Amino acid sequence: LDYQRNSIRWELLPQLSKYNPQILEALNRTSNLIALQDDFIAEQLTIKYAELAPELKDATCKVSVAKLTRLHQILRYGLYRRFIQDLLGDVADISLYHIDKIDKFLYNGNTGKYIQLPRNLVITKEYGNIIFSLSPLTNTTGFKPIVVDMAQLYLKGGLKLAINTDTSIELHWLAVKDFTLPAKTSANECYIDISKLQGNLVIRPRQPGDRMQPEGMTGHKKLKDILIDAKIPAGLRDLVPVIADDYGVLWLVGIRRDTRCSMDSANNVLYIKKSNN
Repeated sequence: LDYQRNSIRWELLPQLSKYNPQILEALNRTSNLIALQDDFIAEQLTIKYAELAPELKDATCKVSVAKLTRLHQILRYGLYRRFIQDLLGDVADISLYHIDKIDKFLYNGNTGKYIQLPRNLVITKEYGNIIFSLSPLTNTTGFKPIVVDMAQLYLKGGLKLAINTDTSIELHWLAVKDFTLPAKTSANECYIDISKLQGNLVIRPRQPGDRMQPEGMTGHKKLKDILIDAKIPAGLRDLVPVIADDYGVLWLVGIRRDTRCSMDSANNVLYIKKSNN
């Protein structure tokens, strides 16, 4: 760097001065003008960011497509970098090529589609919004099924099975006398009457034709339709874990539970929880 700086100072600039004796003054004026423009753009970005009020929640950043498309391209580019910084803490490995790719996707990407960027960054469009999020996996083909060893679960009382580098499924064998069923459970928790399980218990990605009877419903519904109703981007639907036995789906993790998860007069209960590694 020092060599390049000295080369410009002592070799390039003297040569340019032969064609324009005022080259140094011209470069200084241009530098000052660029600095003023940068200050103005930074000020506008702060204003526009506040106006857009991006929704930051659960490692996602959601912004209105309509509002973004009304802005000048240079402001959009700056805002994309700001959204990414909100998620990642910095914009390392994100180049102008990636920013330009996001802008083209803003105008041309269809709802449900996505683009994958460095550092597991995923950009999707859903229902009038563009969404910046972090993919839980480095690929979008799902994950390998895991058959739960029920004997080990019974002996140990609990197991923690890693689905990927970020997410695990915790399973606990509980005797009814040892706990009280809470009045309300979070979306990341599920209680199952162990006596209702049929065959193997498995944690897997969804499969073609998968369906379940969601709690509170009398009929069955395809997992694909449930995921669409939950506004899960098409490119990320295969990443949602499914808890199933030989009979069928018990829990679409974090989204809907099957009616078989209802607790009647169970003696032993399987408590399942989605957790972060």
